[in-house]
Amino acid sequence: MAAMDSSKSTSQRVGRKRAVQRDRILRAAIGEFAARGYERATMQDIATTLDMTSAALYYYFKTKDDLLFAALDSVLVDLVEALVLAVEAAVSTPQTQLRALVAAHVTFELEDPTVGPLVNTHLYGPRYLVDMLSPAQQAKLKNHQRDIYNLYRSVLQQGMAQGVFSVNDLTLVIFDLLAIAQYPVVWFRPGRTLTINEVAERQAELSLRLLIEPKNGL
Repeated sequence: MAAMDSSKSTSQRVGRKRAVQRDRILRAAIGEFAARGYERATMQDIATTLDMTSAALYYYFKTKDDLLFAALDSVLVDLVEALVLAVEAAVSTPQTQLRALVAAHVTFELEDPTVGPLVNTHLYGPRYLVDMLSPAQQAKLKNHQRDIYNLYRSVLQQGMAQGVFSVNDLTLVIFDLLAIAQYPVVWFRPGRTLTINEVAERQAELSLRLLIEPKNGL
């Protein structure tokens, strides 16, 4: 029994160590893809950043495409989780939920300047970048995108049902809101006039102004 417990403990430690190393690789890959572009960044570039051999890197990810997918998947999973938590914490009204949702979205992308360019370029940029991934990988990324879209839709539908949001075309408005949340990463520069929190609050306010008629107080 003791031998089995020791073996299990060793296996768990190895598993945790591999998980930590895998996360380090993903963070480095996100940075390299964002800085150099996917096509110019090489596996050797990423390995060098991590001070490891390319052979060790290939132990975790067999191809650069697999690494790209894992990086995108990781970022989107974290983003969805952050958005869900923000909405759940702002349960009082659709207005506060929308404000929290947009602010959380902006904050997520601005706090790590490598995240926004990676996601926006590879998911909303040239189609061939995503086409390099397998159909199963593409489907999983689309599911994450759908989760984000549906979260915005749920908040908007609640506001529409309560008569506090004025929406003529639900789909169009959702994409307008996503643009409001995602575009600051293009122009924001740390240390200048606005802080991340100020930008997040500004974009959240713009989102509300898009949906609430002036007669309702805005």
